[in-house]
Amino acid sequence: MKKIKRLTVIYFALAAILAVIAVTFAAYTRLSSAKRVVTVKGTEQLFTSDVLMEYQQDSQIQTRVLSFGEEEKVFSITVSNHLQGDKTKYDTKNIPYTLKVELLDADGKSVTDSNVYSMLSVNGTSMASNPVSISDQVLNGVEAKDIMYTFRFDSEIMNYRIKITAETTRSEYKSLGRVISITTNSAATDWSGSFIDAEKTAVDANKELGIINYKISGQTEGDYVLSWDSARVEIDKWCLEKMTSTKPAKNDNNNIESVELHLGAENTPKQYLITFYRTYAEQDLNEDWNTISKYINFQKK
Repeated sequence: MKKIKRLTVIYFALAAILAVIAVTFAAYTRLSSAKRVVTVKGTEQLFTSDVLMEYQQDSQIQTRVLSFGEEEKVFSITVSNHLQGDKTKYDTKNIPYTLKVELLDADGKSVTDSNVYSMLSVNGTSMASNPVSISDQVLNGVEAKDIMYTFRFDSEIMNYRIKITAETTRSEYKSLGRVISITTNSAATDWSGSFIDAEKTAVDANKELGIINYKISGQTEGDYVLSWDSARVEIDKWCLEKMTSTKPAKNDNNNIESVELHLGAENTPKQYLITFYRTYAEQDLNEDWNTISKYINFQKK
């Protein structure tokens, strides 16, 4: 009888242990399942900008420094509904948002003097308040879309900073923002174009010139136009693709082809060497360097 009682006690003890194990395993399974749900990849950010960066808290907004020489004080940003650099990935739904612009002093405080903040204009309109909000902006989901905003300012506010944010009501997307710090760079040079000295020397020595290399260089950001006489020279397509995706436009009346270039942006080259091929046998024409140097032209837009 005592033996039977001991077996009974052992049986119930084992049953209790198995019950605890079962409950623990079930709890572990639910927890693991919950973890899998939490770690599922979130929505891809298709609310983007070429200048503004994603942020969650105001303190996370990054600063970008723009240097200006003596030229017009102007810069632009775009807000987009697609991945930067890939317009095939865009949001097929509308993205409504509000763009907010605020002029800050050196201490990061909002400027209250209307005589100061009115020196800053957005898309040609001077700021009538500080900050100013441009609401009812919509990126239409029909296609990849970029909306550009152009900022102009006077030299008097060079020591101030411009805070720009874009906030959408689409909860799956983070806000975009950047603080633009403006500095004067007396060493910054405007873009200019020049030929290679060795090629001029070759022509002056009556040597044949099968290709013409043209160098453009500079530091300040701006828009320029490169043009050439297509009856005399043809631009190397690979060189052109390094600078822009824009296709050249041709004037049939005078054989001049041209392309608009935006140069000097952040993280882009400060110099390009462009190769032009002759479109005729160079020995067929009696050219001096003065004639050849007129085949290619580079100037500010």
